[in-house]
Amino acid sequence: MLFFERGAHVTEADISIHSVIENLDDSGLACGDAERTHVEARGALSVTDGFVRAVWRESSDGGTVDSELLVEGDTVTVSRRGAIESTLVFKEGHTASSVYRISPYSFDSHLTARRVRVALNDSCVGVTVIYDMEIGGARKLVKMKFKAESCESSEVEYGA
Repeated sequence: MLFFERGAHVTEADISIHSVIENLDDSGLACGDAERTHVEARGALSVTDGFVRAVWRESSDGGTVDSELLVEGDTVTVSRRGAIESTLVFKEGHTASSVYRISPYSFDSHLTARRVRVALNDSCVGVTVIYDMEIGGARKLVKMKFKAESCESSEVEYGA
């Protein structure tokens, strides 16, 4: 179950995520090859004083994944739990390390955010992140675009 802080103003939201992952070496796929993914989901969105939280549930090859995007100041964090386990922290110019798990495998990952952009208005959040990633020894360039658009007629009260 996905929880928000008690009393948070939460609305149902349409979530859209587009990613392009380009191989920068010949580990796995050929250098220059790109993998494109697109996810559409229904989730929940809360925007308060520049703090953004979006949660959604998606399916993957291995099962269900509960995902969360947080924006706090100039930092964007994407966490996934379930069939895929990862926490990616993006702050422009900074490098972060984590473990990416897809059962039964685990990969060390290191990422450096080249660009982090967040656009907010009353009913929509847009996030664009461009980052270099090394995962399991393979080097990648990733561009991720995230959009959460509020379904204003469906306000929901969430609590822990």
